[in-house]
Amino acid sequence: MEPQDDERALLLGTAELARRHLEQTRNYVLRGRFLEPLSDDQLSTVWINAIRCWARGDEAQSGIVKDATAEFVLRGQEPPLESVRDLIGLLVARGMEALSRTPKRERRMTAARIAEIHRLERLRPN
Repeated sequence: MEPQDDERALLLGTAELARRHLEQTRNYVLRGRFLEPLSDDQLSTVWINAIRCWARGDEAQSGIVKDATAEFVLRGQEPPLESVRDLIGLLVARGMEALSRTPKRERRMTAARIAEIHRLERLRPN
């Protein structure tokens, strides 16, 4: 892979993560911001507990993590990452392991789909 290909892949990956984050926040808002009434401390507790359950294998908790993260963003705050840094590392390692088991052809097809999504987004009028 050429250096410019690596740079393009990194930019596309970053753009895709930002797009997904924005979409998740939008969906959370459309569902009514059910975590909005919580205090900051309560929201932190929900987020930390969901990360812990997710790290223990409860995949359904990833949705709570996404919703709580969206609520933090809407409040202009960051989730308490330091409280669960090791667990987040574990979740990232699991994701990387799963990715490494994904056939190259499938990874290339996914990369092509992401590139196409971003190409179409640039063409879409605001």
